[in-house]
Amino acid sequence: MIYQWRDGGSHVADAQDVGMELDIVAENHNLKIHAADVVEYAKDKKTALHDLFEWDDKKAGYEYRLTQARHIVRHVAVIVEVGKTEMGQPIEVSIRKYETIRESDHQNVYMDTLEVLADEDLKIEVLRKVRSKIESAANKMKDYNSIIDYFSEERQATLFGMVEGMKEEEKKLEKAIV
Repeated sequence: MIYQWRDGGSHVADAQDVGMELDIVAENHNLKIHAADVVEYAKDKKTALHDLFEWDDKKAGYEYRLTQARHIVRHVAVIVEVGKTEMGQPIEVSIRKYETIRESDHQNVYMDTLEVLADEDLKIEVLRKVRSKIESAANKMKDYNSIIDYFSEERQATLFGMVEGMKEEEKKLEKAIV
């Protein structure tokens, strides 16, 4: 399996190493990852995950490391082959390796995205979240377009007013010259 960082940015640890270590954490916890499990695993200085955390308690505490763990898990992606072109070349997509799932105790847990999509109930949960995000983004776009339209009309009115004002000044100058 090929791992990469979702944001495409550079990180102090290799995505391949981090992805494989997260798989180990999942395997050790019934295929579910809690942020605390990642922090615990990363305490080992020999792990790739270790370097992604701030371990100086003067700078960051345990809760901050949990936040770092969540960020790491959400930003590891995997390349998945979804078909072949007519020329036989692989068609690949990059997806999050782990998807956030809410457990019955209202705790978030991370599970392998491919396994989540293979489970009908979990797939429905994830697709509902995706739909909600799309609707939210569409509403945000609508709001921003309204603001853009408003300011565009306001700016046009201002420019029109400036042009009209300049015409009035020209007329005054012409009368003064005559």
